[in-house]
Amino acid sequence: MKFIAEVYLFFYAQVIIHELCHFLAARILGLSVKKVAFGADILSVRVGKFSISPVAGGYVEIESQQSVYMNKFLLAVFLEAGPIGNLLSVLLLFFLHNNLLITIFACVGGLMFIGNNVIFFPKTDGGKIFRLFKGVKVFEDE
Repeated sequence: MKFIAEVYLFFYAQVIIHELCHFLAARILGLSVKKVAFGADILSVRVGKFSISPVAGGYVEIESQQSVYMNKFLLAVFLEAGPIGNLLSVLLLFFLHNNLLITIFACVGGLMFIGNNVIFFPKTDGGKIFRLFKGVKVFEDE
C-alpha cells in the first residue's frame, strides 16, 4: 500500500511540474492565463488563478481567442512546455539516481512525457499540436 501511495505522489508531483511549465511558458509568451489546475476539478480548492485537488490531473486554461491569433510555432511551444518539463525532470533525476524511489519518480516522468506526446489522443498536448499543424481546431471553445 505504501508503494502505491508513493507512486501516486510521484505522479502528482510530475503533474505539478508539467502544469507549472505550461504556466511559465504562457507567461513568457505573454498569454493571459485564466486558470491553472493541479488536479481534476473534483474536490478542488481554488486560490486566485490556481486550484488544487487530490484527484490527479490538471490543465492550464488560456484565453481562447489568443490561441486563434497566435503564431502556430509559439502555440506549439506553449503546448509542449509541460512534456518538456517532465523530460527535464527525468534527465535531472537520472543524474541524481541513487535509490529505487528516484528511479520510480523518473520513470513516471518519462511515461508522462511519452503519454502527453501521443498524437492520436486529441486531449493530450501532442494531439493538440498535431491538430494545430493540421489546421483543425485546437481548443473546444475556439
